[in-house]
Amino acid sequence: MFEPNVPKMFFEFDDFGSEDPDLAATNPMYWYLHEFFANPAHPKSNDVSVYRNYVQQLGPSINISNKVKCNFHASVTRQVGNRLFQEKRFRAALEKYNESICWAKADSEELALGYANRSAIYYEQKEYEIALFNITLARKHRYPAKLLPKLLTREFNCKKNIANDCRDNSTYPELDFTIKTNNKRPSVAQDIQIKQIPKYGRGMVANRAFQVGEVILCEQPIMSSIDTQVKFLNCDFCSSTHFHSLIPCPNCGSVMFCNEECLEKGLKFIHRFECGIAEKLHHIRTDHYLGIRMFFYGLSLFEDNIEEMMKFCKSHPKSSETNPFKIDFTTADRLKQFELFHKVQDKNRYELNDEIVFRFLAALYYEVYLTHPTVKSIFAKQCHKNFMLHSFLDYIRTAAFMKIGPGQHYTEQLFLFAALCNHSCDPNTLSLHTENQLKFIVLRPIAENDEILISYGPLCWDHSADKRHSILRNMYFKCRCDVCVPTDGKFAFNIIKSVLEHPTLPSIDIFLFAPYVTLKEKLHGLQRYIEYFASIAHPNDELYEAIDAYGYNLRLAFKEDLGTKLRKTMIS
Repeated sequence: MFEPNVPKMFFEFDDFGSEDPDLAATNPMYWYLHEFFANPAHPKSNDVSVYRNYVQQLGPSINISNKVKCNFHASVTRQVGNRLFQEKRFRAALEKYNESICWAKADSEELALGYANRSAIYYEQKEYEIALFNITLARKHRYPAKLLPKLLTREFNCKKNIANDCRDNSTYPELDFTIKTNNKRPSVAQDIQIKQIPKYGRGMVANRAFQVGEVILCEQPIMSSIDTQVKFLNCDFCSSTHFHSLIPCPNCGSVMFCNEECLEKGLKFIHRFECGIAEKLHHIRTDHYLGIRMFFYGLSLFEDNIEEMMKFCKSHPKSSETNPFKIDFTTADRLKQFELFHKVQDKNRYELNDEIVFRFLAALYYEVYLTHPTVKSIFAKQCHKNFMLHSFLDYIRTAAFMKIGPGQHYTEQLFLFAALCNHSCDPNTLSLHTENQLKFIVLRPIAENDEILISYGPLCWDHSADKRHSILRNMYFKCRCDVCVPTDGKFAFNIIKSVLEHPTLPSIDIFLFAPYVTLKEKLHGLQRYIEYFASIAHPNDELYEAIDAYGYNLRLAFKEDLGTKLRKTMIS
C-alpha cells in the first residue's frame, strides 16, 4: 500500500512517547493482573465487592510517593535538559524542561528558568511564536535580572523573524464544515440521522449523497485521558499537546495543562480528586481510566453532593433509547451530556476474563482514590463507598463500549456522537483524530440511505483477517462488516467485477511525487481520482492505495491547519 517518504517534523503532534514496542513489559498493571490471575484464590464472582475484599487483603498495595513542589529537583531536572539541549536532542530536552517546570514552586526563579530554557528550544526549531509565548511566561515569573539581556535578545530576534517569516501560514478551510450543520447539533452535518441497521443495531445513515472530502462531523470529547508516558507532554484535561508548551498544576508536580482555561476546568471537574495521588494513578493507569474520570466528572456536576448524584443515577436507568440526536446541544448543559453517558446501555457481552479484569480494576482504583482526603471525606458512609465502587465498574464497561478505536497518540477520548458510528474494515469515511478534535471526512462517495462507516483501527487493505480480528478483540468487539461476514455476496461480486472490468487503474504517483505539487493540490487530485473510480472500480487495490494516500495527506493537512491556528493563538 501507499508508503510515504516524508521526513518527520519536530513538532508533529504524535512524535513523543516510548519507543519500546513491548509496553506490557514496562506497565505495572500488566504484572498486577498477571499476579492476580496466577493466584488460584483469585475471585470469579459477579459481585465486585468480593474483588474489593481481595485487593484490601492481598493487594497490590500502591505505595507511590506524590511529587511535591521542590526547586532542588527542578534545578537538577533542568540541568539534565540543558545537557540534552547541548547535544541537540531537542525533543528529550523539552520533556525534561517540562518536568522541571512541574517540580518548580510557584513564582520561583526555577519556574522562570524552565520557561526560558523551553523558549530556547522553540527558537532553535524556528517556532518563534511559541518561543515568544515562553519568554512572556519567563518574564512573568521572577526571571533573574542578570540573565535578562540574553532573554531580551532572543525576544527581539523572535519578533524580527516573525516579521520576515516567509512560511505558508494558510489554513485549510476545506477541513471545516462546508455543508450545513444541524441547528440543534452543530457538531454534525444536517443530513445525518440515526436508524436501526439489521446487522449492527443503531447506526449513522446519510439522508442525502455526500461527496469525497466533505466534513460531516467535527466533535470534541466529553472526556479525555492521557497515558503516563506523555504526562509532561500533553494537557491532563483536554489531552492536547499545545506544541508541548504547557503550564503546571500549581499544587503538585505530576500533571500539566495547555492553558489557564484548561487548568481551571481540570481543577474544577477532575484533578482536584487526583492532586496528591496522581503518581499512584499514573502507576496503575490503563485505557479503562476514562470511566473512572467520568464518575468524578459527574460528581463535580452535583457539587460533590453524593446523595444528589445517587438519586439522579437511580432515577435515570440504563436505556437502549439513549440518543444524542434527540438533544438540543445549543441549550444542553454538562449535566445533560453526563446523563447521556450514564444511561448508555452496554450491549457487549464480555468474556469472563474481561469481566474479571474490569472488576479488579474497579476495586484497585477504589482503594487508591480512598487515600485522597477529599474523596475520603465525601464517601464517608459505607453506602456511598459501595455506590462509588459499583459506579466505577459500570462506567468502565460503558467507556469500553463507547470507544471507536484504539487510543490515539497515547491519549483516550469519549465522544457522544461519534460513538454511534459503526465499524467497517472497508470504511467509506475517515475518522481523523488530532489533538482534542475528531472529524469525519468522506473517503468514498456515500449515496442517500447509505450507512456511514468508519474503521475502529483495522483496514481490509492493510491487515489480514486474523490481524483485524485480533485488533478488534482487544476492544471487546467482533466485526460483522461486509468484508469479514459477507451476507449477500455483494462485496465478493464487486471484487470480481472490478478485476474483470478494471484490472489496472491509472497510477496516483502524479499526485504524490510530481515536483512543486502542494499539499492542497495533492488532496484535490486524489479526491477527484477517488470520486471517479470508486463508483466503477470498488474494491480495487489501486483505489485502496489512493484512499490510503488521501487519508495520510488529510492527516498532514489537519496537523498543519491546527499548528497554524495554535501559533496565531499564542502570538495574540
